[in-house]
Amino acid sequence: MNDEKGDGHRVEMEMCNQDVEKGEMEKFTPGSEESSSTNSLGKGDGLLNRILLWPVNTIAPVVKQHLTILKYMFFGLLIAAYFVYLIVAIVYDAHAAIPLIILTCVVLALVFYELFSKRFYKLIGAGIRNVSSVSKQRSKKALNWVILLGCLAFIVWLLVDILMRNPSQLVSLLGFVIILCVCFWGSKYPKHITWRPVIWGIAMQFIFGLLILRTAAGYATIKFVGDQVATFMQYTEYGSIFVFDNFKMHYFAFKVLPMIVFFSTVMNMLYYIGIMQWFIGKLAFLTQITLGTSAIESTVAIANIFVGMTEAPLVVRPYLADLTKAEIHSVLTAGLGSIAFSVFGVFVGFGVNSVHLLTACVMSAPASLVVSRMLFPEREKSQFLNTDSLKLQSGTDHNIVEAAAAGASMSIGLVANIAANLIAFLALLAFINATLSWFGAFVGIQGLSFEVICSYIFMPVAFLMGADWEDCFLVGQLFGMKTFLNEFIAFESMKPYFANRLNGTISKFDANGTLQFMSERSEVIATHALCGFCNISSLGIIVGGLSVLMPTRKTELAELALRALVGGMLTCCMTASIAGLLFAESDPVAMSMSTTMYTPLLNTTFPTNTT
Repeated sequence: MNDEKGDGHRVEMEMCNQDVEKGEMEKFTPGSEESSSTNSLGKGDGLLNRILLWPVNTIAPVVKQHLTILKYMFFGLLIAAYFVYLIVAIVYDAHAAIPLIILTCVVLALVFYELFSKRFYKLIGAGIRNVSSVSKQRSKKALNWVILLGCLAFIVWLLVDILMRNPSQLVSLLGFVIILCVCFWGSKYPKHITWRPVIWGIAMQFIFGLLILRTAAGYATIKFVGDQVATFMQYTEYGSIFVFDNFKMHYFAFKVLPMIVFFSTVMNMLYYIGIMQWFIGKLAFLTQITLGTSAIESTVAIANIFVGMTEAPLVVRPYLADLTKAEIHSVLTAGLGSIAFSVFGVFVGFGVNSVHLLTACVMSAPASLVVSRMLFPEREKSQFLNTDSLKLQSGTDHNIVEAAAAGASMSIGLVANIAANLIAFLALLAFINATLSWFGAFVGIQGLSFEVICSYIFMPVAFLMGADWEDCFLVGQLFGMKTFLNEFIAFESMKPYFANRLNGTISKFDANGTLQFMSERSEVIATHALCGFCNISSLGIIVGGLSVLMPTRKTELAELALRALVGGMLTCCMTASIAGLLFAESDPVAMSMSTTMYTPLLNTTFPTNTT
């Protein structure tokens, strides 16, 4: 009975629900009062929307139809406005507008190159195809003879010039030759060395070194660029002051390291826009057609100028798994044998000359390819012989604000890594020095330390690079600290010597015979020798980073790691030897290095934190 009552109750409830639903539906059927009021509101809204959207609906098709013309008009107006501004600036103060004029000329040259380079190359290619094979061979032989005679003439001129200026600089030439011999004798496959990348790589280093170290215009240009970069990095203080307020008591942590955050942000924005890919691609193309190295080697070597050793391979990430062993060795050597712009501000903060930092950055690219191609010659056929076959990776950010935020976030690991390494290695250095001093005391040796041991080990290296004999002990010590600890500790140890030399009132040796500062030439050589990430900790970082990017090649990475570390050290020594060979303190350029000041494009004063 209860079941029957329950079933009846459920049936009644279902019927009631159906009646309710039917009633609700009737409210909105055509003809009902509520339905008609709703439709009238909808018609009103639709009419209002049509009225409001009429301008958009009218203009949008016209804009879409003439979008290209409108784009050209917009950019044309921007360009016209800029040139009006440039003319006003020149009329207002022509001398002050010189940097603006130079910047405009550079941009125009790049634009015209981009517009007409492909057409120019096509014309050259068509002309070459029309030349007979016999004429090609004759032209090639003639070109080879011209290059050979030019190299011989340059060598003779350089030797005569050095003998007239300062014969002791020939020691750097001896060191350079010894480095090449070490690369040849230590080569994995000496019979397979191709000499084109070696000769062209050396030539590019000498050309760049001569332009900067022997010409006032070249030095002034790089000095100007270095000053602008250093001034630009000073804008980090705005963020540091706001976050840390008075940070002068903790200069390195709150002033120097935040520069890396700022630079990483800017670089990621440039990657998002595509400027960095364009710039790296053009320089890689120049390197590839001159040195004859593969597209991967050239691109990564150039990328290492701008970004760190673990970030540079990301530019060619899709192709890393297909590299030959020689290309992997080149990637490792290029990363370990150079520094990046990301730490430029850090080293400038230590007092390092920005010109020599920039020079070392650029010279290290061809130098690393020379050393790598000699230590581990190519025996396989690369799949990437031409830079046109590469599509450089760009960021996955959706807009420039996201790119800026991502760049700042990416720098956290680098900043933390630098800070942690400095804490660990400085503590380790103090422990090692205390231990060595304790053992030395038992045999009557006072002051035995890791730095002293490094000085004696690397004194011959410093001498062969061209450092003055009285400075070799210190240069060897710094080079050893860079190799066994890291370059940050070495440059930080070098900081007081920079300050003492620039002071001008301090004698070179104190009353106890302790060296107070180095000669300017030794300083230049030491700066180039220290501009590299070739140390034990960095080797672990780059091998670990590449193992993630190319997990199928872990065996080759482990096999090539130590050889690449030696290659990075030889790269730094090579650039230092060339700098020692070309630099002369008697030059007007050299004499003006400590006194000549160039007005920066960017001037800033920093407010105090009032929050």
